[in-house]
Amino acid sequence: MEARQMPALTGQQEVLDAMRSAVSAGRIGHALILSGPAGSGKSTLALWLTQALMCQSRTSAPCGQCPGCKKVLSGNHADVKVIAPGKGVKSLKVEDVEQLQQAMTNRAYEGGRRVYVLRSAHLLTPQAQNKLLKTLEEPPDGVTLMLLVEHTAPLLPTVISRCQQIRMQRVPAGEIEAALCQRWNIPQARARHAAQACDGWVGAALEMAQDEEYWTLRQAALEMLEQAGRPGGTMRIMAAAEPYKAQWPRLFTLWQGLLRDAAVGGEEGMHPDLAARLKALAARIPGEKIQTMWWACHQAQQRLAGNANAALVMDWLLSTWEGRDEIGSGDWRPL
Repeated sequence: MEARQMPALTGQQEVLDAMRSAVSAGRIGHALILSGPAGSGKSTLALWLTQALMCQSRTSAPCGQCPGCKKVLSGNHADVKVIAPGKGVKSLKVEDVEQLQQAMTNRAYEGGRRVYVLRSAHLLTPQAQNKLLKTLEEPPDGVTLMLLVEHTAPLLPTVISRCQQIRMQRVPAGEIEAALCQRWNIPQARARHAAQACDGWVGAALEMAQDEEYWTLRQAALEMLEQAGRPGGTMRIMAAAEPYKAQWPRLFTLWQGLLRDAAVGGEEGMHPDLAARLKALAARIPGEKIQTMWWACHQAQQRLAGNANAALVMDWLLSTWEGRDEIGSGDWRPL
């Protein structure tokens, strides 16, 4: 049976070239930090690098066809272990590191290198990181440890200094849009919006483009927004928003993006496929009012983040849109 194809790392050519050179020269360190937010491709890079280290062709990149490459890709290589915290886990403690260190004492089943990948390593407590330092300072022979983090700020300087750092690179929106259309057959209008909204991360854009719940909410968000300023509009918005109550933080974010696009004209914004409807909205609602509505969404998000009652927050936001309530101080800050 033919091996499953290795996922591509769109827009990460500079990172891949550096890794190929390091693999070819035998300069891959015993410990690496791969950093980037969710959807940046760091897990895919860790998989590529693990394949390269386990590849039996001994080239600068994984061949994808040897038993080592196929086992890594299928998740069945005996000398590769991926540790992922369970859902809802907020920290990795000393005992988690001790289990990892114990596993590292095992011999390689296939007589070569062993690779350990620790996902969400930014969740390591300071105590757990100090425990890990012994391994970083005196690594077991033939072991490569990869720490995957969303950001390095939670890591101790002593940990960072003992690891080879690899930072994922943001990808231009045009390149992401092309990849979504060509590789994943995403419709262009959807691909363009996702590429604009994902902050340069391909995985995040792909997840958004394939999230039907998001696109349903986006359409509903625009329809609600179009009721603003109309007689009875507030009541209609409240009724339409109620089924989406669990998604109100996301709804407020969508309203912000739509209002911003209305303010700047539409075509150059994050929702170019909705430009005509947003222009119509801007023609009906004065620019100053649109800015006030945008800022109300921003404050509503902050209040929800502070555990304010969601119904009261929505009531305040819509009252502000109607002009029945005063908004807090703040400047107009486009997204």
